[in-house]
Amino acid sequence: YPYLSTNAIMPSNEISSIQRNTKVSLLIVLLSLFLQNTSPFSIPSPQSTSLSPASAPALSLSPQSQQSLSTASLKPFHLLTFDLDDTLFPLTPVLKNANDAMIKTLHDYGYHGATTASITSFSKQIRNEIVNDDPITYSDLRQRSILREMSRLSPTTSPSPSRHIVMNVFDAWLDERNAAANRHLYPDAVDTLRSLRQAFPDLCVGAVTNGRGDPRCMPLLEPFFDFCVSGEDSDVFPARKPARGIYRAALAAHANFVGEDGSLEG
Repeated sequence: YPYLSTNAIMPSNEISSIQRNTKVSLLIVLLSLFLQNTSPFSIPSPQSTSLSPASAPALSLSPQSQQSLSTASLKPFHLLTFDLDDTLFPLTPVLKNANDAMIKTLHDYGYHGATTASITSFSKQIRNEIVNDDPITYSDLRQRSILREMSRLSPTTSPSPSRHIVMNVFDAWLDERNAAANRHLYPDAVDTLRSLRQAFPDLCVGAVTNGRGDPRCMPLLEPFFDFCVSGEDSDVFPARKPARGIYRAALAAHANFVGEDGSLEG
């Protein structure tokens, strides 16, 4: 099937050091797809090159691939998916901003002693309590942890803990997670996605993530994505990456955008 995911381009030990630079990782995806040469790239080693978001390592083609670039025929493909966290934006500052919003909302409700550290501790406690390794979504785990933090503080706090408040606090966290991701995009992420769309206007582009980020909720990314599949989705969980189920869901989502004649509908 003509489908390519950025998660499958390199072994995981290499992704951890290279994917942090969006421009490099996306160019690797595109060029490796189109070039006839099976090993076209010369990439600086992590030991000799800083891979911080602000300083992109140079991407160069081997002499053989430079020669084949002008003659290589493009290999048609219809679907391209991207990971989100630590691929299009750095996760650490995004989660910090989201957690700050979560705590602020708890404080606004009167739970002034609430802290991120305490909620994180409850998350670990809940995981340890789960028997037989029963799967739990990240969303459910966070909501349970928020409730326990509220219960810890409830003897001296009003109002009493409730599902309504828990969901409002969680929604504040989720809204800020997407807003912060939109602010913290890696350099060249938008320009590269725009170039991709201009070069391949019929390409269906999706996000496949285990987390709760959604590019359709990020104004700078929304124009470039047709769908988002999350490991938290009810029709996916617990088949998170690297399980096949989440990629089957991506193929199903792609089918919703393609008409009988193969043209994009949505």
